[in-house]
Amino acid sequence: MDVYDAITGRRSVRKYRPDTVPEDALQRILNAGRLAPSGHNRQPWRFVVVRDGSRRRALAAAAAPHNHFIAQAPVTLAFLGYLAFEGAPAPDARTRGSWTWDMYVRYNVAIAAAYVTLAATAEGLGTCWINNYDEEAVRAVLSVPDGYALVCLMTLGYPAEDPAARPRASLASLRFDEIVKPAGDEQ
Repeated sequence: MDVYDAITGRRSVRKYRPDTVPEDALQRILNAGRLAPSGHNRQPWRFVVVRDGSRRRALAAAAAPHNHFIAQAPVTLAFLGYLAFEGAPAPDARTRGSWTWDMYVRYNVAIAAAYVTLAATAEGLGTCWINNYDEEAVRAVLSVPDGYALVCLMTLGYPAEDPAARPRASLASLRFDEIVKPAGDEQ
């Protein structure tokens, strides 16, 4: 599968078969996240792989009620941003205008998570990106210490559904050339 097929074929999957995700596929998928670009090549991401059923149920309990499917997926990934690695700015130097160090790390980790979704699609696996949860409860379930930002959770497994593509805005309605035109002037 080429990258364009993965992009157009990717869906948010919320129903999973109980089949185990092979370790070699998981390694390839996580390696795709590892290879994502990051500012100054700092690679602030860390991946927590959760296969244990009781821990996945605890994550589901910490999430919004509509995310109960976390318990069903054979794997849940947690994407963390390591905030305190060597070379990170000192806490008093972590803001530049409206840009904060926490934002920088989270944006970089989000890129890695996006790579993981595409690699999973190429492997025939489904994913769903989850950001609606009680952060403190999730941190407790995963024993996430201070110094790490919890960026998102993601379910991973073989789909038990084939969701239809969701509507997307046209590229023409999203693109500006050279300058941003005031609302209503888009053509």
